[in-house]
Amino acid sequence: MGRQIIKVSREDDLYMEWSSIVEAPTWFGDRSETLAYLRGNDGNHGLSPSETYESRLARADETGSSGYRPWGCTWDDHGEIYMQQGILPRSAFPEFARRWLAAEGDAEPDVADLLEPFETNLET
Repeated sequence: MGRQIIKVSREDDLYMEWSSIVEAPTWFGDRSETLAYLRGNDGNHGLSPSETYESRLARADETGSSGYRPWGCTWDDHGEIYMQQGILPRSAFPEFARRWLAAEGDAEPDVADLLEPFETNLET
């Protein structure tokens, strides 16, 4: 899928662009900033002919993600893999976003305590 816009929580006016390639956020902003970001990067966010940036955000507001099922991280999904370090639960997204926004410069915040470990006892 590449990238999706995820609404961090139902209550917060905060969105993040999540890249499944890097398994991390690539951008954060409120609704108006997100629309401006999407429009400013036109051509990099592949809209279908029947879609608009507003409809992508409306889908994120309604379902939690601009992605279509089963690929988007919707309200009822467990979470996302974070940089092969573990699973970031959907419930931890608000705190995760706060830490990213508070990070200085290009420094990645410490979010290890928010992650669930990968299963280690996988049967083959």
